[in-house]
Amino acid sequence: MLLPGLWCSQSLQLGFLEIQKPRLCKILRILAFAYPYAWDTVPIICRLFSSSEEISGEAANPYHQKHTVIAILACFLYAAHLPERLAPGLFDYIGHSHQLFHVCVILATHLQMEAIFLDMTLRKDWLLATSILPSFSQTAGAICLCIIFSLLNIIYFSLALYQSPEPELSKKET
Repeated sequence: MLLPGLWCSQSLQLGFLEIQKPRLCKILRILAFAYPYAWDTVPIICRLFSSSEEISGEAANPYHQKHTVIAILACFLYAAHLPERLAPGLFDYIGHSHQLFHVCVILATHLQMEAIFLDMTLRKDWLLATSILPSFSQTAGAICLCIIFSLLNIIYFSLALYQSPEPELSKKET
């Protein structure tokens, strides 16, 4: 949430960041996707490379592996602008790297959800025995904090949008 928030605030304060600093713009865009992916994936990678037989020998691991490979492919397609870089003009409407990125991300999300459902099904007894169930106040408190943070975020950026100066429209000379 921090990187997209920084991206929005810089765009509102500096005008069009892409035009002023295209390299910084690309780095911020890639970090906005890479940081949440790394945050979600580090526990899975630790689990996949774990030497413990009870953790690493589970049926969900192939789903986690496929998810990781497809997510890396999505990042590669997004950063490399393939295939339109190899054949400019041919992939303008169908097969553009941004479209392929979204297809890969959807497939990776599907595989991740399948792995989570399989994990929850296979490890239900172990999770219930070793985990402390959250109380109602803990879950409701987290939901309320998310709602409050989201509303504050919307209000902040809405006010910043309304306070930014309007661009002058250039008049056509006829």
